[in-house]
Order: sequence, then structure tokens, then C-alpha cells
Amino acid sequence: AVINKMDLLSDQNAMIPKIAEVADKFSYAEVVPVSALKNTNVSHLLDTLKTYLPYNPQLFPDDQITTASMRFIAAEIVREKLFKALHQELPYALTVITDSYKVLDDKVEIFVTIMIERASQKPIVIGKGGKTLKMVGIQARKELESLLDNKVNLKTWVKIKENWSDSDKSLQQLGFGQDLEGF
Repeated sequence: AVINKMDLLSDQNAMIPKIAEVADKFSYAEVVPVSALKNTNVSHLLDTLKTYLPYNPQLFPDDQITTASMRFIAAEIVREKLFKALHQELPYALTVITDSYKVLDDKVEIFVTIMIERASQKPIVIGKGGKTLKMVGIQARKELESLLDNKVNLKTWVKIKENWSDSDKSLQQLGFGQDLEGF
């Protein structure tokens, strides 16, 4: 068991009876108090967890950081920048789809569509005079260039597809899984 927020106790010794109480009440192999906020005892927690993990061979090379495709990563980077730029104004039903991903001789060309559900959301995503979309595009392009170690030509479009998030067919067309039964 992990007991977090131990930094909130002024007297660390007051934790000892609580640890004993938790250990007696439940059948945990170990109880580790930590403060995630202050990074206290976190390395001990990691070491403790490692002792309980089975050994397995490495499945991927050290230089492979993900199993996701670059098309997916490009869309996620644009989506992340939209989240950061729009904060509370972010449309609930917004997704980013990579329409085209081409590696050329001197650059990578990526075309993405930002899909929203209502026309009233388009000005929010684009911003006054296109400033928001331009800023999102610049930030995403810079991150992609750093990740790919290559120049990136990133083109973004904002399209409206009414009620796409409520339609199983639309969700499947947008790549959100084959079986949405019970979703």
C-alpha cells in the first residue's frame, strides 16, 4: 500500500501508528509512506515495487519510445497544443485527424483536420484573425521538427461534422475503434 501526502504531517513519527493500523487492517505485503509533491520516499517506493514485479525480457529496443504511428503522434501533438491554447473554451467534442503524412527528401509534410461539431465552435478554434490556429500550428510544427529532426510543413484545417461524437459510424470513420458496442 502507498500512503501519500506524508508531507502534511508536521511530526513524521505520527505516521508510524497509521502505517501499523493500515498494515493490521489490510493484508498488504508492505506499506510505503510517500510525499509525491516533495518527492519524499518515492525512490524507495520504486525500489519496493520492483521487488514484486516479475522479470520479463525487453520487448522493444531502447530507442523506440512508443508503438504509436507518427500519424497518430502528429495529431496528438496538435490536439495537445489546442488544449493548452483554448483552456476552458475548448469544445467538448474536438478531435484531430491526420489526413496525410508524407516523408519527402527535405521535409515531412503533414496535413491535419481539427474536427468540431458546431459552427459556433469554429471561431473559438481559429481565434481572432486566425491567431489561435496559427499559434497552435507553429507550436506543433516546432515540436514535430524537434521530434523528427527534420523540417515539417504542417497544414491545419478546421471542419464541422455535426454530432460526430454521438454517431457510431462517424466515430469508426474517424478511427475510434471498430466495436463501439456499450461505449
